[in-house]
Amino acid sequence: MPPRRRLVEIASRHYRLTKALQIMAAEGSFSILDKLANALTLSVVRDTLYEALRILFSWIRASEVREENDQKVYVLDRIYKTEREKEFNLASLYFEPKGDFVEIVMNEREIPSQRDIEAFLKDLEEHGVEFSKVLAELAIGGRR
Repeated sequence: MPPRRRLVEIASRHYRLTKALQIMAAEGSFSILDKLANALTLSVVRDTLYEALRILFSWIRASEVREENDQKVYVLDRIYKTEREKEFNLASLYFEPKGDFVEIVMNEREIPSQRDIEAFLKDLEEHGVEFSKVLAELAIGGRR
């Protein structure tokens, strides 16, 4: 297995999956990230990734859609500080606050594709479960 620094470098190429996992964290779905970070087998990582993507795609289907810069932007949630301060503070780690609310958004270019999933699974097979731990840590890390 390559050194941890190399795993971080490889995992950081999986931007779309990291973004999807950041949305899970912003929404408070830490069980997905916990499963990835603590998985002992590749099958658990695969199953957890597919679970996260099923949740994400259901949120996308139910979201408000708008156009920005010639692309679709999906507003998955809007969290107002006055109503849900703890959730607002958490979401603001991942998304830029807009006054008294945070929009949890994803543009159409950030949605993981089948190619993204296959590339991640290939890296996972090559580098083992430690690779999923690194991806979960990158997702938990917040805005870049």
